[in-house]
Amino acid sequence: FRNPRLLYAEHPYVTIDYVSENYKIKIDIVLFFDLDLDFINNYGPVTAVDRSPWHGRYIKNNLTEEQKNDVRILKQFFKANHCYGDKSAVGKVDFEILLRLTIFLSNYYTN
Repeated sequence: FRNPRLLYAEHPYVTIDYVSENYKIKIDIVLFFDLDLDFINNYGPVTAVDRSPWHGRYIKNNLTEEQKNDVRILKQFFKANHCYGDKSAVGKVDFEILLRLTIFLSNYYTN
């Protein structure tokens, strides 16, 4: 691991690079409070990432494999256009929720 650095979004997180002979992978370590659902419903999350475990559980339990693949495609499209991701100043959207409520992406690009 190389080049550890402390960065900030809403709160601090650590980024490190894992480097091997063939590739380099950036790893973000983001801490969160694993709050129970009653706490979040009554008081809201302490930080924005405190919703993440609940979001992940929802996606795992409610999206089909095809929808999960559509989410991956859509995220890559927006990342390529610099409007999604931790470095983007614009456009934070829960693509998973959007696709859960709409039709499949494959219907857009096959017709």
